[in-house]
Amino acid sequence: MSGDSGSGAKLGPFKGRVAALGGTLGYTFMAGQTPISTRVKVYREFDVNNRLEGTVGYFTVAIPLSSSAPPPPPTRKAIITK
Repeated sequence: MSGDSGSGAKLGPFKGRVAALGGTLGYTFMAGQTPISTRVKVYREFDVNNRLEGTVGYFTVAIPLSSSAPPPPPTRKAIITK
């Protein structure tokens, strides 16, 4: 990534940097025939330059647009040798 530039960058390139450490927890469940995935992420930021420092949390939910069942796997015929 490059710093800010152009006529609007009156304070210079203003390059920010941060390091973070945290964890994530996910859970998938069925609501009828629809699978729903949830995830929680929490990160603690440290070693911060030119930006705010703190703890960041995210919560996401993923629901498919269509929930048709996948086709069954093809059946295999046994190979008989003599």
